[in-house]
Amino acid sequence: MRWSDVDLDHARLTISQALEEVGTMITIKPPKTSAGVRTISLPVVAVEALREHKRQVLEQRLALGQGKLPPDALVFGDPFTGEPQSPRAFAKRWSRVSRRIASGVRCHSLRHLHASLLVHSGVDLATVAARLGHAAIDVTLRTYTHQVTPDDRHAADALDQALGQ
Repeated sequence: MRWSDVDLDHARLTISQALEEVGTMITIKPPKTSAGVRTISLPVVAVEALREHKRQVLEQRLALGQGKLPPDALVFGDPFTGEPQSPRAFAKRWSRVSRRIASGVRCHSLRHLHASLLVHSGVDLATVAARLGHAAIDVTLRTYTHQVTPDDRHAADALDQALGQ
């Protein structure tokens, strides 16, 4: 993700690229499917965290005499070079941070946590699928269906309302 993909003023993030590591080669490529290219709304907590992260990165760059961030700078690039960092290196750094702020949630689990929280909160599956970049809702259903608690009373109430009861 590049800073140019983050709109902190409107709390949005555009996802248009994926990072892939094969052996020692790290490449940036398009997402697997066209559904993977998407813009999602960010919660306030994420916007605040990104603003703080950007402030810290700018301070580091100024202290090193590197000046402002180029528009295509990676949000979580290597702290010294700005190049893409190994997903393993990022996961290791995340592990240290998450012990303090996220109860030790592994980096790999963040996507699933995000989806599970949305499903549990009653967000419709089409929206969850779109946020995850799933081309079809059935992928989301197969992965997160155990998170959905049947609400039969809600269904009966909906029928009563539709039938004027």
